[in-house]
Amino acid sequence: MARLYTVPLREIRKIMDAASKYGVVARQLCEGFSVDLSLLDKTDISTVDCRVPFGQLISLYERAAKLTGDDAFGLHVGERTRHKMFDLFGYVLMNCPTLGVALNRAVRYKAMWSNGAVFRLTMGRSQVHFIYEYMDVSAPIRRQECEMTLAATTMLCRSMTQERWNPVEVYFQHAYPKDISEHLRIFRAPVFFSKPTNELVIDRSTLGLPISKADPGLFTVLDCYAGQLVSKLPSCSEFVDHAREVITSTISSGQVSLESTARRLGVSCRTLQRRLQQEGTSVDELIQQIRRELSLLYLRDPNVALSEVAYLLGFAGVSAFHNAFRKWTGKTPTQYRREL
Repeated sequence: MARLYTVPLREIRKIMDAASKYGVVARQLCEGFSVDLSLLDKTDISTVDCRVPFGQLISLYERAAKLTGDDAFGLHVGERTRHKMFDLFGYVLMNCPTLGVALNRAVRYKAMWSNGAVFRLTMGRSQVHFIYEYMDVSAPIRRQECEMTLAATTMLCRSMTQERWNPVEVYFQHAYPKDISEHLRIFRAPVFFSKPTNELVIDRSTLGLPISKADPGLFTVLDCYAGQLVSKLPSCSEFVDHAREVITSTISSGQVSLESTARRLGVSCRTLQRRLQQEGTSVDELIQQIRRELSLLYLRDPNVALSEVAYLLGFAGVSAFHNAFRKWTGKTPTQYRREL
């Protein structure tokens, strides 16, 4: 059974409220989507129990950007985001003792709000990488929702530290937009596009910044309660991560397959299929995701010829790579590289 990725219905309210400022009404925004607008007006509806597909939320962000004519729509929604909008998840973060603890809890408790994407935190010697990774890849274009999330994270970090915080750099997987003035204004840091990951690069020394209005006693209670709730959620298996590692390490051979992946993982083909299906993916989907991610990385290096990129990704030739890349991005590898 495919994994169901959802988000609280309340998330749609943020889009609707922002779009209404441009004269876009709710019915116009949600036309063609299975959204029960009457539920949004009920104050007794639980934001945890009343949920919508995560992919639908992503598509609504893109539709709102088109209808409003605001190419930075997601950024502007993120800029106005407050911790109260995230219920228990938000209140836990605002009562953490330090920024570092808050980012750690964001990673740990993200599934309490939505399982459509995850936060990852990797520690370097002087920098930390706060990564936003999609589990639900059903929507091919995710720019607006992604920019909303990193902008909201940035604004919440500033709110928690009384404006004493800025990221060092900001990375996005999507292509360079026509105008990045709003990106630079909101993030107050260099912003890069067509990167392998969506992330905020953070100075490690800022992790010790205290949360200005944190209540230690309340944090203890909320942290305990949030931990209990998350422990009851379906676990997100590390099996997919292991499968991705195996596929990535063998993809240049051009012979990566269900059988070869299962053999390297030490499981049967049937078991591999079943476990990946439980996480809403498959070997073929993982191969395409990894090829796309690596292609964007390799093409940023002008010294790597297209023939070498095709080889590294396991394609039979440049033509096959050319066709696949155009399907992923709508551009040829040459066009993409020229626009960098």
